[in-house]
Amino acid sequence: QVDDDGDGISAANRGKIFEPFFTTRRESGGTGMGLGIVLALLKAHDGTIRLVDSERGTRFEIDLPAALKTEAAFYAIPDGKPVPTFPGIALD
Repeated sequence: QVDDDGDGISAANRGKIFEPFFTTRRESGGTGMGLGIVLALLKAHDGTIRLVDSERGTRFEIDLPAALKTEAAFYAIPDGKPVPTFPGIALD
């Protein structure tokens, strides 16, 4: 769970918060990218995020399944320290 004790999210905006570029603070520099990025990252790892009712502020429940086993290969970089690599992920 992640929560805060701010003003919360209005009922009118609750359905829009995960849309890319949705923000109520554009004039103060808000881009509306934060929750859209969080949602995309969680989905990429079979996770979820959900806005839940809270008496004060905003509360999210995040579910991220534990990995069963990750097979990592190692390669040496120029200073000789091993660096893990994972299938499908490039470390540049």
